[in-house]
Amino acid sequence: MQHQQVIENFINNGTGGRGTFVKANEGDVLYSQFPANYRPYGRYSYSGIAGQTIPLAVRLEGESLLMNGAGFGWPVSSHQTDVLRASERSRRPFGVVPFHSIVAAWTDGEVRDWNRKPIPTKTLRKEVGIVVPSGGEQWKEVDEKDKHGKVHKRQVHTLGESLVRVRDRYYLSGVDETGRGRGMYFLAELRTDRPPASLREAFDFLKPKEVLGAEACGASVRRQGEWFAIPTKLLTSELMRDVARGIAFSFGQLIAVMLFTVVVSPLAYGVCPCSTVLGAMGATSAIAVVFSSGNSKPNPTLSATFKQNSVSSSIFE
Repeated sequence: MQHQQVIENFINNGTGGRGTFVKANEGDVLYSQFPANYRPYGRYSYSGIAGQTIPLAVRLEGESLLMNGAGFGWPVSSHQTDVLRASERSRRPFGVVPFHSIVAAWTDGEVRDWNRKPIPTKTLRKEVGIVVPSGGEQWKEVDEKDKHGKVHKRQVHTLGESLVRVRDRYYLSGVDETGRGRGMYFLAELRTDRPPASLREAFDFLKPKEVLGAEACGASVRRQGEWFAIPTKLLTSELMRDVARGIAFSFGQLIAVMLFTVVVSPLAYGVCPCSTVLGAMGATSAIAVVFSSGNSKPNPTLSATFKQNSVSSSIFE
């Protein structure tokens, strides 16, 4: 049976099949499998996958599909592309998450390699669910400033953000466009006991309350990775008093203010009005960073940075 036929039958009909290197159990798992003597074109450079079985997709309860988004070389990457295309055509709900990330969420980060502790299919089908499915593969164009202030366009590749449930916890799977190159994959656990209704709501769950409050006031909030920058009207003279008191540190035109440290879990301390910074939220610590223009006027350029409001963020690709 041709690989494409095995894939189409599994996704559309839930039936099994056996191709040369792509196989499917009856309705459960679609996978790539290679014999121990696998040597395509007589080349030993592909011998790393010889004798291996690599899961491509699992059919979960509710007929949704969990696809393995981990990065593999050829020919597994080709099989993954065929599965993604067939899933998009089928209009069946699916999510694309590296299985390494799934096992990391399952073990609270103790194991980050699927091959070290694979989850049994029966357990995976019951304990993992697609809450908000992927919209499919996308290329996004984002603006990026270089060190000279010039704006450049950059392409970011994503297999489609999705929201998944692992046991009784909810995780947002996506690509951070502020990461280098074509973006950086992340799987972030959300601090919530209820599933977000949409991807937008899920992304808002990652923002500290101070950031949401500033956005509600119309502030132009900037983000770099898990840090947020909120405009403030603090005066340079006020910042320098903090330096004199020993609660801030001056590095040329940069003044860093240590607000406090949160050791156990991210909790909100105080309130952050649009014009000042009184509190912050962070997974381990919170640091307010204010850029000083060197005069006594309010600095309109930057503000404070806050750690992103997620329990854990695991990157595997």
